[in-house]
This record gives sequence, C-alpha cells and structure tokens, in this order.
Amino acid sequence: MAALKYAGMDDTDSDDELPPGWEERSTKDGWVYYANHINKRTTYFDPRQAFTVEDVIVKPKRYDGNTAALEILQGRDLSDKVILITGGNAGIGFETARSFALHGAHVILACRNLSRASKAVSSIQQEWHKARVEAMMCDLASLRSVREFADSFKAKKLPLHILVCNAGVCTQPWSLTEDGLESTFQICHLGHFLLVQCLQDVLRRSAPARVVVVSSESH
Repeated sequence: MAALKYAGMDDTDSDDELPPGWEERSTKDGWVYYANHINKRTTYFDPRQAFTVEDVIVKPKRYDGNTAALEILQGRDLSDKVILITGGNAGIGFETARSFALHGAHVILACRNLSRASKAVSSIQQEWHKARVEAMMCDLASLRSVREFADSFKAKKLPLHILVCNAGVCTQPWSLTEDGLESTFQICHLGHFLLVQCLQDVLRRSAPARVVVVSSESH
C-alpha cells in the first residue's frame, strides 16, 4: 500500500505464528502492522483474529421517518422495472415516483388531476432529462374511471413490477361518490382494491412483482 510506504514503514519481521503469507512489521514510530507477501495486502488488523473470530452478522440498516426515499434506493438499478403509483403528483407519492424515476424505472403516475400530474412529470424530467415518467388519468372516487384506467394501461402492453397504492384523502366532509359509496372509504380502500383486481393478471405475468399499500401511522 503506497500510503504505508510513504509513512516510512520498515520491513522488520516477527517470528510469531501468523497465517501463511503474513508477516508482522513495524513503522519507524513503533506502530505494528501486518503485510502479506502473497497478495501484497497490508493492514493494522491482526490477521490471526480474522481466523478465530466467528463471522459477524451484519444487521440491515434501519430506516425511520427521517429517511429519504433516495437514501433507501441508493445504488439500485431499476432500469428494467415498470412502476405504477397512484396519487404520485404530490407528497409521499411524488417523492416515491421521483426516486424510482431517478433510479431508471419507467414510472407511471395514476392521478385524478392530469394538470398537476403533468407538472410533477415535468419537475422530475427537469431534474434528469432521461427520466421515463408519464401521467395517466385515474380517479379512485369513480369505479368506472378505475376500470378505464386499467384498460388503458393494459393497452400499452407493458409489464408491471410494482404497484404502489398511495393515493388517499382524510378529514374531508362526509359525501358519497357516484357509486353511492362513502368517499373516503372508496378512495383510500375500495378504489385501490378494484385497481389491484383489474391489474392482477399483469402483475402475475410480470413476476416477481409486488403491491405496496401506503398506510398511516395513525392506523
């Protein structure tokens, strides 16, 4: 290692029983290090310990509410994935869509407001001009709209590797949808249930695939 050479390390050897190829040496300042004349490695770590200590189980990194989506996907190549996100034009949905797109995935935003969705698409593409992201109309408050969206998606002949059921509403006044169902329940739950049912054949053909349902800490 060049850094050790420039630190002024001597070639004083030790007679200790080290693993084959290893020698104990010391710097002019008295620091002990180890050199391997087979693979030319140098280290301050005693190689004898590496042969006696049991393998350490590396725990996966823990994520919490302060973790950004880009951190979680760091180093991932999603260029072969098609990902559909409901309500991907704002909030958590937008950050999810942005992170997937910036890692190469083909991302489709399924939104009830195409104007806002188009702005979200432009925002992502301004960040990376090669981002593959598009918007499609899907209003979860209308079961007819959900079915029409599913038909339009299937017409694209694309696979579907990840379906993120993200869209939702809360604290809005009580009302019924055009289907005669309570609006919050339909938008947050029933609409997504129907969407998954309509697209399950595409998901199965695209296996391995998954459905991600975004929930709330308050649940």
